Amino acid sequence: MHMEEYLELTLMTLNTLSEQAGKPINRSAYLASLMQASTQGYLFEYRNHQQLLGYFTVEHMQQQRWFIPILVVHPKHRTRKVFASLLVQFIQFIEAKQATTIISHAFKSNTLSIKFHKRLGFKVIRENQIAFEFQLDITEAIKKTWCCFYSQGIHSHG
Repeated sequence: MHMEEYLELTLMTLNTLSEQAGKPINRSAYLASLMQASTQGYLFEYRNHQQLLGYFTVEHMQQQRWFIPILVVHPKHRTRKVFASLLVQFIQFIEAKQATTIISHAFKSNTLSIKFHKRLGFKVIRENQIAFEFQLDITEAIKKTWCCFYSQGIHSHG
């Protein structure tokens, strides 16, 4: 697995937001984090014709609490199909791990990410001047919401 490919997609989508927030992406630390996630089986992706279009990683916090350090989708491929594929992988993961709580962060300037978090049922639990911390308590109602969201987008893999 070529981690540079993931870094390139991340820089394409988040570099400007990160720099504007005063938190530029540290490439070496980021690559190390990706390698660790990959080694642990905590790196999930969506490709079309070998092209990486989106991915996310997870980190175990404690007990059934998990953290999503990153979820990135190529700006030209932010389709329901791509998000649905990533969401299916996420649901399978949290069910396999019996996760009860998911934590995530988003820069306040990343309005697309904030909208996506809220659509999936995440609630803001903390904030500072540059970012929100989100929490999602996984319930049956949340899973039903997700099923409606992702079932509309999966028709074929391409």
